[in-house]
Amino acid sequence: MVAITNNVYTLVNRKSNGDTNVVLDIYQGRRANGTPSHIWAETDTQDIFNQQWLLKEVDGKPDVYTLRNLRTGTYLDLSNGSSANGTQVQGWSSAEGSAYASNQQWKITTDGTYYRLQNVSGKTYLDLLGNATTNGTKVHGWAKANVETQDWLLRRVSRTGTEIRAILAKNPYIGKDFKSYLQDGLYDFLSFTNSCLRYTYLLVVLPKTVRDSVYNGTGLRTTTWRPDIFDCDDFAFVSKGEVARWGNSFLGADGVAILWGVMFGTNGQSGHAYNWYLNKELDSIMFFEPQNGQESTNIGYNGFFAIF
Repeated sequence: MVAITNNVYTLVNRKSNGDTNVVLDIYQGRRANGTPSHIWAETDTQDIFNQQWLLKEVDGKPDVYTLRNLRTGTYLDLSNGSSANGTQVQGWSSAEGSAYASNQQWKITTDGTYYRLQNVSGKTYLDLLGNATTNGTKVHGWAKANVETQDWLLRRVSRTGTEIRAILAKNPYIGKDFKSYLQDGLYDFLSFTNSCLRYTYLLVVLPKTVRDSVYNGTGLRTTTWRPDIFDCDDFAFVSKGEVARWGNSFLGADGVAILWGVMFGTNGQSGHAYNWYLNKELDSIMFFEPQNGQESTNIGYNGFFAIF
């Protein structure tokens, strides 16, 4: 068994449509209960979050997971938990603690490469209508069969704070005495007070089209730099805040933060503040200048402190 950690994944169907991967998606990113799931070609627009799923192992049930869509906040659900072939797989609000909880629980097994998802209630497997792989093909439950459409790749698209710190440590433009502080993350609230315990944290990265769109809406490109009153750190924190505002409006799932950090760096006697995040492959740092919207792998400063 290949271990599946609680993380954010895309699910790529084995029977892809030509050279284009087709992935598990929620129809138009709609949050209404009963919205059908389907497959769609991978995208690099804001609709990418229709295709990202937060997997969380169910307490006391090894290898059984819930899948929560990042865009909608709804859970992958087998309609009425029915065992009938062709039963719709859909988005539905959380059924945790109810008699219908098992409709949203999926036992995940693997042959070492591909994964199969079997619904705990209906005992059927996540499959594609008519074995098709065209955009919009419905996803449904079907009895176990020797078909590629029941096989899925799980591609992890989130990183933990620990992993991000390790990536920061390898960057050549980070100083030897660099310090970082995790501001955003995944929280487990213990009560209705303000007390909380941070036990783990997951972060995802915005695709470039979304980064550009959010930045263009900030007005920072035409904002005048002023000493003390609105200087480089203000640009960086406003940029970070606007990304958080966008995420609060657009993403329906809790438990995941958008990686858009603020870093302070020096170059000789000069200091600067700027933003940073991970590249598309999630394995190296990209720097972002919030005063003009330019991103680079070398911003010209060596970082000594960052928050994210």
